[in-house]
Amino acid sequence: MGDEPVAPDLAAKLDQRASSTSERVIGFLKDAKINKPGVIGANNPLTVAWDGAIDAAITGIRAGRAIAEVVQDAIKHFRERFPEATDAQAKQLEDTIRSQS
Repeated sequence: MGDEPVAPDLAAKLDQRASSTSERVIGFLKDAKINKPGVIGANNPLTVAWDGAIDAAITGIRAGRAIAEVVQDAIKHFRERFPEATDAQAKQLEDTIRSQS
């Protein structure tokens, strides 16, 4: 997308698509776990490490999504507070916030 501003309606559609994609990835990762809820199995260090790594990946996806939501909320608040602000100013704020996370 480069440095061009994204129209708010397009940004919402892109966010919805990203959220849907992340949910599919999370579902795929959960399916890849060795120890599944309701299934009795033997635990060994390898299976525990595998499932722990998958849990960490899921947490990372959810954290990334949370950061994206915070940035969107900040931009929305900025536009409401400063309706005269240009797209370039909103983009600069977004870039500044993202560079800090």
